Amino acid sequence: MAKPPRNGNKKHEEAPHEEVPMQGIPPQEPATGTNVAIGNEMPPTSMPPTAMDEGHAALTMLEEMGETSEGRGVSRSAEDIIIPSIMVLQGLSPQVDPGNPAFIEGARVGAIWMRNYSTPIIDGKEGFLFQSCAFYKDWFEWIPRESGGGGGGGFAGVHAEVEEVYDGTRLVGLRVPNGTIAKEVPDPRAPSGRKMQWCMPNGNLLSETRHHVGFVISRQGAVPFVINLASTGHTVSKNFMFTLTNKMVNGRPLDSWAMIYRFTTYQRKNKKGAWYEFEVRDATVNDIVPGTFFVDDHGRVILPSGEVVRKMVNGVVTDAIVRRPSGLYADPVSANRGKMLYEAVAAGKRRMDTGIAGSDEDAAPVRDGQGGSEHGDPGPSYQDEESPF
Repeated sequence: MAKPPRNGNKKHEEAPHEEVPMQGIPPQEPATGTNVAIGNEMPPTSMPPTAMDEGHAALTMLEEMGETSEGRGVSRSAEDIIIPSIMVLQGLSPQVDPGNPAFIEGARVGAIWMRNYSTPIIDGKEGFLFQSCAFYKDWFEWIPRESGGGGGGGFAGVHAEVEEVYDGTRLVGLRVPNGTIAKEVPDPRAPSGRKMQWCMPNGNLLSETRHHVGFVISRQGAVPFVINLASTGHTVSKNFMFTLTNKMVNGRPLDSWAMIYRFTTYQRKNKKGAWYEFEVRDATVNDIVPGTFFVDDHGRVILPSGEVVRKMVNGVVTDAIVRRPSGLYADPVSANRGKMLYEAVAAGKRRMDTGIAGSDEDAAPVRDGQGGSEHGDPGPSYQDEESPF
């Protein structure tokens, strides 16, 4: 699969909303009746004509929007839209620190941060529904925290692919597209010396990152997101891929966008400390929302209304039974949308927010008080870059 381009550093800021008082309208005595001005109905005699005129103009404009709006002034080009990322907040994430400018109200360790979303913080135990549409891998380059890469400033770039370098049969390095070779060295933060990492000549680190692109599904609709997974997140990604490849129909795996899954978080621990990772499980019948339907273990199709799909068989109305894996499915419109996103990613026509890895033990505060690396430590800036694939 061709991989999506990424664009230069950008940060979206919204201007604070201010209440603007209405001017030029004198104070009025309260109306004594129950008349309400709707459409062309006559207003109470106490209502000033100027206000009524403004009301009719507003109603007319709102009614005409559905007929005249064409999205003018809004780009529909995939190249002009960045798909934001989803991350698990860790102990070193600035978003959970009330003293950090990047702090987000309600953020806490183990919660899920959906960047640039109307509800940015999601409880990790509740999680979200995800329709996975595309997958690809690349290599992120990081400035180590101990070299000044903390607080979200450690992202140094992305390499679409690397070439393995061998000395005979022994792997001795990874060559990035510009010819620089990273070598495997012991992680200085691991006292045992058994943990290795790929280090560039300039001291930066290389980390293979796995990306799942799809839609977060809710009762409010579907929004595209990308989940970036590195380090211990590779296990999450591989387990999820195992689930996807085992949803079979006639001996062939279903397209990834056919079904929808629930992502939550859970805590992991080792000698270094504790951190949170994604956990993926099949959605249940209780997860049905508009744009989806559910197939139960008996093959019955259940709609968002709760109704079971029925059909006529030999003149008798009976439940429609299908031979498909049980679980939550995207309906025809949602499935087609998922296919379109897959094709856009495959053609390199979507830009992704690189963000930071969605979960990683290196973002867990270690017990001796020394911080982990930048991986999994989302910073305050909207980090992404453009790279041809």
